[in-house]
Amino acid sequence: MVLSLVVPRRGRSTRVDTSDSERPAALGDVIAVAVLLALYPALNDIKGIVTAPYWLDEAWVALSARFPLGDLAVTTSSTPLGWSLLLRLVPDSNDLRVVPLAFQLVTIVAGYALGRMPAWPSRGLGRLAGMVCGAAMLFLPAQVMSHDLKQYSADGALTLGLLVLCAWTEQRWSRRRLAVLAGVAATGMLFSQVVAFVAPCVIGGLALAALARKQWRRLVEVLVAAACAGFGIMLIYFGVARRANSSTMRDYWAAYFPSITGLPGFVARRVAAFTPMLGVPVLVLVLFVIVGALTLFRLGRAGTAIAVVLVPLAAVLLGVAHIYPLLDVRTSHYLVVMAVAVAGVGLAGAGVFAAGLWRRVPAGRAQVAIAAALCVVLLAAFATANRNWYRYGQLHPEDVRSQVDYVASHRSPGDVIVVSMGGVYGFAFYWRQDRISLVSPYPNTVGWSVALPAGANVVLIQERDQISIRRGVEQGLALAGQHGPGARVWVIRAHVASAESVAWRQVLAGYQVDKVIDGRQPLVTVATKVTPAAP
Repeated sequence: MVLSLVVPRRGRSTRVDTSDSERPAALGDVIAVAVLLALYPALNDIKGIVTAPYWLDEAWVALSARFPLGDLAVTTSSTPLGWSLLLRLVPDSNDLRVVPLAFQLVTIVAGYALGRMPAWPSRGLGRLAGMVCGAAMLFLPAQVMSHDLKQYSADGALTLGLLVLCAWTEQRWSRRRLAVLAGVAATGMLFSQVVAFVAPCVIGGLALAALARKQWRRLVEVLVAAACAGFGIMLIYFGVARRANSSTMRDYWAAYFPSITGLPGFVARRVAAFTPMLGVPVLVLVLFVIVGALTLFRLGRAGTAIAVVLVPLAAVLLGVAHIYPLLDVRTSHYLVVMAVAVAGVGLAGAGVFAAGLWRRVPAGRAQVAIAAALCVVLLAAFATANRNWYRYGQLHPEDVRSQVDYVASHRSPGDVIVVSMGGVYGFAFYWRQDRISLVSPYPNTVGWSVALPAGANVVLIQERDQISIRRGVEQGLALAGQHGPGARVWVIRAHVASAESVAWRQVLAGYQVDKVIDGRQPLVTVATKVTPAAP
């Protein structure tokens, strides 16, 4: 079986394996990683992704980079502080999606490292396992779609990174390696909020492995590292991240906080929603994850294998406790990444087992060739089945930028702009004619909003109901009326909910409306003179 690849001896505390995985990365590893990274542009429309306009959730993240550093503690809110700081390093604020794309590349490298770290019988098999895990990250539909200007790509990269550091620590135990793991766990909290519970699972895996082996000294060292990492995580949480844990945010995620009794049905429904993003039937993925965890365990990475089990358990407990949303496609992206990477380890291990390499084939290139052939066939089938995802990632249909650019170039001095609730942040980001000011605190999920000077002749609607929409349109018409009969009212809308769309139709039915830019949420002008709707 896969479990028979390597059987660690009991009681060994200073060295877990004797394979070449302990040796420094060779040129072959660098070449393998370079090949994986070179394939990334072939599967992802990088230019299209980077240059596409920001939608609502991205817009407030992008807008936070335009405010002074002194406002960062407020504007970062639901976004990790480190993520917001990284955005400020990008020269052009229209190209901020290079940050999530960079984390996707990190995930591919981490996937390779996770497959490479176990004590495979030969260097060739180790590289093969690394290539399989890296390719799994490359071909994963959820990864291809994770290009939003949000921290979810960082969640996946750091989750894998912590597992890699866990395996690296087990590879050749030392306090220095343990300190690196604890340090990354603490500082990683700046870029990903899931680190707050993934890191304890990873370090907990090392502790449980040491406890099972009765390695008391090692257990003490792990507990000290856990205390140091926990202190750093709590410091960042209470100092910065706690602001995002508001009642408004919890209400927003209420649908992803299942009860204990309703958990089985909830998981079944959510898994069905996840299946297209996985690119493979759930039962097949679960099977390979189990094989992957067992392979990690038998190849000398028991703590890493235990961490793989602890992370989803922690996710379920936090969801039931109403602390962190469970199985939302975006917030649980890290679970998908971890599961598929571990499944890659399982695929490599299964390939070795299926070929019977350690018994029937002499050690050397023949082993790698046979195992590679088996893995390539399965990976090719996976990539072929998901070929429609590649190069044509489904970008969000919102386009506030085109509406703002058109109004900016065609607006007359007396014209007024009315912006829907879902378009406020996008408008504020793309509108450069007036100074934007921060409004905080504000009773929404991010805890802040924006305002423009009175002379800007801009009305920002802050609710989605018909009364608020009617009031906003009437206010815009009143302002335009002060500038004479030729003044126009431009209506910019984005992220319009279904009920809100009905409200807009009902409100605008009583006015003379001209469509300027067609689309899902068209740019229109409303005449200053009210005209009853035609029967």
